[in-house]
Amino acid sequence: MISKIIRVDGKRENKKITISDSDKRIYDLYRVERGLGAVLRPSVLVAWFRAIFAKFRQPLLPDTDLTRIPAHFLINPDGTVNTAYYGKTIADHIPWDQVRSFAGGLYL
Repeated sequence: MISKIIRVDGKRENKKITISDSDKRIYDLYRVERGLGAVLRPSVLVAWFRAIFAKFRQPLLPDTDLTRIPAHFLINPDGTVNTAYYGKTIADHIPWDQVRSFAGGLYL
């Protein structure tokens, strides 16, 4: 399922497209990995404790796979992949500054 989210921040309209992949077809296509070792690393526990103390809460959805290692793709307007970022652990995500820079500095 592809959905478009449009949010208006002040005078600026921000658009982003999110892709839901509950069947895991896109995960498989881009070879997004899974692994218990990516969950049990000390750096993941540190990130988890920081999130708890910051009162960050993320609900677990029915199709959540806790061993799925994150992957992020920045797609150019012509549909080509600009950046493919494959995490090393479940807490390893693309740096937000890299996403913001790719989006032209817009607040996302």
